[in-house]
Formats: sequence, C-alpha cells, structure tokens
Amino acid sequence: MENLAILVASFDKVQDILMLWDKKVYKKKIKVFRKFNLYYGLNFKAQNKLKTFNKNILYSETLNWSLSLERWINLIDSQYILILLDDHIIKNFSLTSLESIIKDINKNKVLYAPLTYGTNILSNIVNIKKFIKGKVLDGKYSINLQPAIWEKSSLLRLLKKTNTPWDFELSSSLEYKRNKFNAYFYITKNILFYEQYIERGKVYPRRFYNIFNSDYRLLTNRSPLEFKRRFVSHIGFIYKIFKEFINTLISLIIYD
Repeated sequence: MENLAILVASFDKVQDILMLWDKKVYKKKIKVFRKFNLYYGLNFKAQNKLKTFNKNILYSETLNWSLSLERWINLIDSQYILILLDDHIIKNFSLTSLESIIKDINKNKVLYAPLTYGTNILSNIVNIKKFIKGKVLDGKYSINLQPAIWEKSSLLRLLKKTNTPWDFELSSSLEYKRNKFNAYFYITKNILFYEQYIERGKVYPRRFYNIFNSDYRLLTNRSPLEFKRRFVSHIGFIYKIFKEFINTLISLIIYD
C-alpha cells in the first residue's frame, strides 16, 4: 500500500509504553506491517537505547511536540499517514478493509478520517462486510488525536499553528468549524482499537489487563490512576460513546 504509511508517535520519556506496543502489536503482526512503511517517532537519536522488532525509527531532535510530529511526517514519503499514539493498541486490523477505506479517501479527497468514532457501540451493530461512513460533525474536539488517517499536507498545515497536543485538537477543531474541510469517519468491525490505558503518565489497571492479560505491575513500573479519576473518566467515556453514537446516526452512510 504505497500511498499509506503508519506512524506511532511516542516520546523519549515514555519508551516503556512504546516497547509494549512493539511487543504486543508489531511482533505479532510483522507480516501485516511489512506491507506498510511503519515508523516509530522519538526525540533524540543519541538517547535511544531501544531494541525494538520494528527498526524504522524517526527522530525529531527536539522536545517540542508539534515540531516533533512535523519533522517525523516530513521524513515520511506517503500521501496518507495513519497516526497512532503509543498507547493506541490495535485489536483488529484488516488489510482488505484498510485498502477499501484508503480507496474511498483518495476518491473523495478526504483530509481527515478517524477510525474509532463511536465504535464501541456501532462495531457491534454494523455488518462485518459493511462500513459505516459519515461526515465528522462540529464539536470542541471534532478533530483529535484518536487513531485517524490524515492527508499529509493538511496535517502539516494544522501543526504550524500549535505547540501542544491540546492546542492542536482545539485549534484544528475551530478551523474545521470555520472551513469545513473534507473529514469523514470510517467504522468497521475489522479495524478496532482497545481503550487507551495511559492517562497523565499513569495506568488504568483494568484496561491494561484487558489488553495484555497481565497485571500492570508485571510489565511496567508506572503507578495506577487514582480511583476518583478513573471513575470520572469512565463516566466521560460513556457520555462520549453515546454522543458519538447519536452523531453517527445523523450522518452515516453504509457501503460495501
């Protein structure tokens, strides 16, 4: 798939999280990922002591978040890039489904295509041979850093205006509200991700176990997230899923 690359964006200080991604995802699906140019994004080459199964590592030589992402992307020779964070653990991954989505993105000149919009509900409803596709609706975080396929030049343009991930999501969402650039979500049972298990550098113990089938203390020295924060996050997650479910029903298109 020459016009699509995958970038797992990480950071030197969280190399332990990237190592978990490498072992859990890349090692188990090496044959699949060999069909792509898959890269890890880190900061400084001199500080890298990782021994990963994937050897394609890009270095930004800066700690600035947006500049790091911009430099990684500029090193990738591909029109479209699937951007993942290092705690976006892939659950299902179908080349056939991804190729169909890329074909539709290319045909319709889509600039931003999130792959997890309302999936916890909708992936259990949609026929495995079908996709759900819909226009991304306006919202405070309508453009965000959840797993998504980006058109390279459009992403670079948005990064020019920000310094942090939060700035990026807010300013990009405002620009989308003003200019309505071409953004569609795609949902299929064949491409799924686990819930993110890291927040503010701490671990969601149950999410971690669901992904790795192991107590987090056996694989990482990170502390668990406080119970109050986990509870608030869980309520927020439920709200997000139902809101996205309703929004999806407003704008969805089902296609083969």
